[in-house]
Amino acid sequence: MDAVQLEFPDAAFDTVLCVESAFHFTTREQFLREACRVLKPGGLLVLSDILGWASRSKRANVVKNPAAYAALLARAGFENLQVLDATEAATRSCARRLARWPGVEWRAGRLRFPEFVRAWLGAQAYALFMRLTQRYYVLAAAQKPA
Repeated sequence: MDAVQLEFPDAAFDTVLCVESAFHFTTREQFLREACRVLKPGGLLVLSDILGWASRSKRANVVKNPAAYAALLARAGFENLQVLDATEAATRSCARRLARWPGVEWRAGRLRFPEFVRAWLGAQAYALFMRLTQRYYVLAAAQKPA
């Protein structure tokens, strides 16, 4: 099923939940309009989304920052908007913890040296990937007008 053309009738759901998926859809705006369509009046959209750098996304799917995300939700027909920048709490702190994990396991005796080296290299590479590709991590809630 295509998230921008759902096979559900209008006003079918009380809640739409989207976790770290909207950046994969054709465009976020199409998805948000479709989410609004399938929500009952007063229904709630709750989502988390990763806003990457413009060079990595289709131009039509680029959202620059949390304020632009709120504007996008409003254009899609939502009200009572709450958009939080959770980048530090979610992405950056996760990258730091991930980068430290192999050392913790090594000191606890749960990894042998070859496993430690592989885990450390993998964790460092993934932490770098997260820092380079994820500009913002947003949490949002919005309501379809009643």
